[in-house]
Amino acid sequence: MQVVSVLQALKMIYPTIYVVMLEGALIYLLSIGDLSFKINEFWIGVFFASFAYALSARAVLQGNFFSTKTILSIAIVFRITMWLSYPSLSDDIYRYIWDGHVQLSGINPYMFPPNSNELLHIRNHVFPLVNHPEITTIYPPVSQIFFMFCALIGENVGILKALLLVIEGVLCFFILKLLTERNIDSRRIILYAWHPLTIVEVAGNGHIDVLGVCLMIGLLLSLEKKRFYVSSIMLALGFLSKIIPILLLPLTAVKVIREKPGRYKTSVFLILFFLTIALFSIPYASAGLKIFSGLLIYAKAWHFNDLIHGLISTTLKNLQIQSNEYPRLICMSLFFSTLFYKLYKESDPLRIAFSILCAFLIFTPTLHPWYLLWIIPFFCVFPTISWITFSCVIFLAYNVLTNYKISGIWNEESWVLWCEYTPLFLILLWENHSKSRS
Repeated sequence: MQVVSVLQALKMIYPTIYVVMLEGALIYLLSIGDLSFKINEFWIGVFFASFAYALSARAVLQGNFFSTKTILSIAIVFRITMWLSYPSLSDDIYRYIWDGHVQLSGINPYMFPPNSNELLHIRNHVFPLVNHPEITTIYPPVSQIFFMFCALIGENVGILKALLLVIEGVLCFFILKLLTERNIDSRRIILYAWHPLTIVEVAGNGHIDVLGVCLMIGLLLSLEKKRFYVSSIMLALGFLSKIIPILLLPLTAVKVIREKPGRYKTSVFLILFFLTIALFSIPYASAGLKIFSGLLIYAKAWHFNDLIHGLISTTLKNLQIQSNEYPRLICMSLFFSTLFYKLYKESDPLRIAFSILCAFLIFTPTLHPWYLLWIIPFFCVFPTISWITFSCVIFLAYNVLTNYKISGIWNEESWVLWCEYTPLFLILLWENHSKSRS
């Protein structure tokens, strides 16, 4: 018995080292303070965190690691560490707090941009920190309801981040249920829970994307269990939280049609979908079409960290085609071609959803690091080296903050794009080659 105990203790030496390395990297990031002024130091921290994460994921996939409860308990410690940090890599969280503040003042957040004279009388300490104050909010109704709820409790960063971590706890519960449905080792939750990007972008920077991701995984779980009414509501709520889940509407529709539930159930599915959208949108209906004004500006004008879109745009400009719309239309066409190909070729809803979101990330004109939050839960089922690598090197995109914080000029450097995307495409080619050979 003593020999067995010693062997078990020895097996836990390496996992313990990985935990210490990852937590040490997070404490180092916490000690830096304002990360936007020290990007090189930030990269050092996330490199060691990513290295520890990769070793931990590899150990779990080989079947030798802590229990699921221990993994989740340690994940909580990681998040508490980054919760204490200042959200310096992104200022989106201040827009969330501002939108909640505006609603508590009895004003529809879609009516006026933050710097408008109509909101002059409610300006507070958060207002100077709000990004793009000349643009009305881009966040949909369910997110707005969440912002208002947070503001009711307290208009500060700590409370909002804490409530996002509660939502992330629900997300982890959904992932565990999905793993159970597929008879997959529940310890694979580590591929989400210990990922440096999820820790930095949710616990650290407090991005609302985790709400949409949670609802999206809830949608996929309900599809897995063939609970189509629940999936209808989840799809609507996901769409109203961060738009992106609407990309899974064709997948959901195909899944429902293939199961042939009958005209009555299909009609109820559609009614629930549109009824949910209407119910949560009614409180903001007074803004009319202004609800979409901020989002349309984002969709038409913004671009960042966009290799494919950037290459298409540069090529068209060299051909004396100056319109910004054509590159976006081409990328949209490529995305929808991929979507319909996957719907035709694949039968597994989870794999189709993963492919759709990966295609979205490749072809989108704007790719901030936290957008990768949308695919990390899929790593627990499909631990693909290419996308896991990309989700770690995406931190290079924060290089743009170095000059922006000093000069106010948003200037991207091409080497960052190639360092991010080259490993992704090379490893994808290798994975596809290996798959075709097998």
